[in-house]
Amino acid sequence: MKARKLGPPLENAVPPKARTLRNRIRKWQVKAELLEENPHWESSGHVATNGIAWGDEEDPVDDEKVVDEKKRKAEGSGGQIKKRRRPAATKGKIQRVEAEQTLQKLVGDEGVETLFDN
Repeated sequence: MKARKLGPPLENAVPPKARTLRNRIRKWQVKAELLEENPHWESSGHVATNGIAWGDEEDPVDDEKVVDEKKRKAEGSGGQIKKRRRPAATKGKIQRVEAEQTLQKLVGDEGVETLFDN
């Protein structure tokens, strides 16, 4: 197994902003000193609270704005996601037709059965 090498430490790096709670970084994953210097990370959606398992009073809740946005998109299409239809001629059908045409050129009017006669 090859040993991993750590890269240089990133200066002034900001955690990525996540739209949903499940993609957000939790407080325990960030150094306490950085959280004290940047309290806006928690309110702006970059970092989420830890939850009851880590000693907080309550679990974090997903933003209503994001949930409402997803509902609105679904309701706009009658509550269902519009399905795309596949084209009638798929790759498999096209290949089969090409193979049949090639076989017809090779065999001619005699048919495939004459190829295997002894």
